[in-house]
Amino acid sequence: MRAAARFDTDDPVFRQNLQTQERVGIFAWLSQQQEEVVAGLGGSEFEAERKQTDAFAESAFPEGAQLCAKCNHTAVVLLDGCMTCLNCGDSKCG
Repeated sequence: MRAAARFDTDDPVFRQNLQTQERVGIFAWLSQQQEEVVAGLGGSEFEAERKQTDAFAESAFPEGAQLCAKCNHTAVVLLDGCMTCLNCGDSKCG
């Protein structure tokens, strides 16, 4: 029968491996806690609230409008041969 292995707890490699195992365990525990919190908040409802909406998805302005540098709305269209913002009126022609 083999004798139980003895570990030198003062060995730096042993200590580093032990610390790494402790960190992995802590991260696994934190991940589990996060999943439980999200599940407790309604899961899919919480995820839906966190999703970022696309600035170009819904707009009252025509499709194909570009982003205005002045007012940051997607409302710049070609109007009478000039790029004009339908939101703030900024125009490249003057």
